[in-house]
Amino acid sequence: MVFSSAVFLFLFLPLFLLGVLLTARAGLTARNLNLVVFSLAFYVFGSGIYTLILLGSILFNWAYARRGYASRPGKGWLALGVIVNLLPLLVFKYLDFLLALTSELLFQPFFATALPAFKLFLPAGISFYTFQAISYLLDVRRGETQPEPSLLTFAAYKLLFPQLVAGPIVRYVQIKQNLQHATLSLAQFNAGIFFFGMGLAKKLVLADSLGRVVDFIYSQPPAEVTNWMAWLASLGYSLQIFLDFSGYSEMAIGLGLMIGFQFPDNFLQPYRAHSITDFWRRWHVSLSLWFRDYLYIPLGGNRHGLLRTSLNLWVVFLLCGLWHGAALTFVLWGAFHGALLTLERVLKRLFDIELRGAVGVVLTLLLVSIGWVLFRADTLAQAWIVLRKLSFVDQSGIARFGWQYTFTPYTLFLVTSGILVAALPLERWQLRERLQTDWSVRGALLGVAFMILAIAALAANGFNPFIYFQF
Repeated sequence: MVFSSAVFLFLFLPLFLLGVLLTARAGLTARNLNLVVFSLAFYVFGSGIYTLILLGSILFNWAYARRGYASRPGKGWLALGVIVNLLPLLVFKYLDFLLALTSELLFQPFFATALPAFKLFLPAGISFYTFQAISYLLDVRRGETQPEPSLLTFAAYKLLFPQLVAGPIVRYVQIKQNLQHATLSLAQFNAGIFFFGMGLAKKLVLADSLGRVVDFIYSQPPAEVTNWMAWLASLGYSLQIFLDFSGYSEMAIGLGLMIGFQFPDNFLQPYRAHSITDFWRRWHVSLSLWFRDYLYIPLGGNRHGLLRTSLNLWVVFLLCGLWHGAALTFVLWGAFHGALLTLERVLKRLFDIELRGAVGVVLTLLLVSIGWVLFRADTLAQAWIVLRKLSFVDQSGIARFGWQYTFTPYTLFLVTSGILVAALPLERWQLRERLQTDWSVRGALLGVAFMILAIAALAANGFNPFIYFQF
């Protein structure tokens, strides 16, 4: 089940909100029980029997944190907890990838045969709830929070469906107060309507429409893809993934507001960034901060000289790429960003050169768009073909239907609209604060208008799954 499906919009969400209203005055236990029941139903709908993995994660981390906090064991306690959390992720997401690498490098050259693949089902959101669990154990170990005493409340935190399957990666310390003392208000609910409606429109009206253009170009034989088609696919996918993922995050924030939760912002208009460093302060903020706080800083951060800092950045972004997907394309995407971040630091430290202004924004968007080719391509070979087209090294493409078939007025409208949405200075408008005060009613009305527009698009075209659901 996804937020942009008719089942969710017209059945699940109304029933859930009705349950929220009915339990609002019944106390914390009733409210959290409602969250747990509906969140379990949401997850079972998408993952079936694999929900047992998530339930096991809940029971293990709740009990393990309480036991560890009481006895104050050494670092081995933390290491074991992290390993237990990572094991399901390694098996279900990376086992076939590791077997394929082992087969290609060590097995096939000697035995002329490949190791079998298991092709296991990937449980929805496993990357997200694994990182969420690890952050909880680390925060408990560091003394930043005490373990949650109530299993029901902890289950509500881990199962909270608005952020369960695609983020933002919400840490326990960020919503501890909401879990224990969340209150509903009309202004907050109105703000939630705005964010949910805006995110739904970004997803269904723009992202899915751009996705159809991108998918068409990527599905064509290389000989029928021109250089300009490759550029349209690259720009289109850059806008698609931003509108798709930021739209989901805004829908999650909106749902949270409707039930009294304040989820952290996950996107701060990243295509307005003036450097790659600035881009990663704005893109998927919850993941960037997770890697910073739980990996980059423990590795030493930037405290041990330029060489060590560069190494730390490479480690972080190689793992960041691998987190996104079990394929060499994702690993190279992470390495590409690690290299760019290292280059920026070298230029700043040694030559005092730093990207700024309009030139920085354009160059950053260009580099990020090139990197998205690795993210979108199904194979390294396909990525190499597209990159050759983008660089005009390969100019062999001849469009079968002519350029007018791809570069239609509707396509140009979608690209222009996506650019305008990405360029809006939303991070400066303090939308969340204003929508919960003087803009409350206007925000709700605008959110309803967005939802009507999105539902019209849903009726006409259906929907595509959110891109980040596969991670």
